[in-house]
Amino acid sequence: MKKSIYGLMIIAVVGISGCNKIDSIPTRFTPIPATNSNVKFLMLSPNAPQINFFANAAKISAVAANTTGVVQGFIFPSLYPVAVGYATVPSGSLKVEAKVPDSSLITPGAVVLSTTQNFEAKKFYTFALVDSLNKISAVVVEDDPTVTDPAKAYFRLANFVSNNPTLKIEIVKTSTGTPFSKIYPNVAFKSVSAFEELEAGTGQVYRIFLRNPTTDAKLDSITAFTPINTKKYTVFTRGVFGQTGTTNTRRPIITNFTNF
Repeated sequence: MKKSIYGLMIIAVVGISGCNKIDSIPTRFTPIPATNSNVKFLMLSPNAPQINFFANAAKISAVAANTTGVVQGFIFPSLYPVAVGYATVPSGSLKVEAKVPDSSLITPGAVVLSTTQNFEAKKFYTFALVDSLNKISAVVVEDDPTVTDPAKAYFRLANFVSNNPTLKIEIVKTSTGTPFSKIYPNVAFKSVSAFEELEAGTGQVYRIFLRNPTTDAKLDSITAFTPINTKKYTVFTRGVFGQTGTTNTRRPIITNFTNF
């Protein structure tokens, strides 16, 4: 597909001062499948400094230190874990924080977001850090791994483009087979839809357009979305409405990742 989520991971390599190397190693929770929860973290605040995620003061995500041992964090746009999978965290009521590494030249050690969130045992969640730094917030949604039809794939839509209340998303099947075309005219900011079925398998190809909801102008697109049966995908937008330029990473972009 045009934009693999793997291409979104950008490791912060700005010039920052040295610090204790041990801070770059995430604190590991002892896996207890009967009681733990599973969380996918997205760093989608377009102007926030680099951050790492903590739960009850224990680090649960981290970027490896650079070659000189300097601790680094996630920068926009990133997700953790990067591939298919979830971080394991204790279930129950957790204080989740997004914290700037002490080594950063920009607000070192600052907590840009602190929120208390309840995670149920053995369930899956997406935790997205969104909006501009002065309005930063979290979107938390449960991810249902259930597949009711093994012949189908499943997708949902999430809009994390700041500075505009809605966006328009259009999905069109470009391959042969059962025709599919659907328009979502007003996908609200910070909304995450329920999963929908989609015909999948060999040769099934879709194009997904991101459009201005007022003018219908194309802002971005996934040219070849090729879902695999039994897989569940989050198709999401990120960036800042109104920004432009083909090399501008903060322009409105539509992409996706695989949940399960």
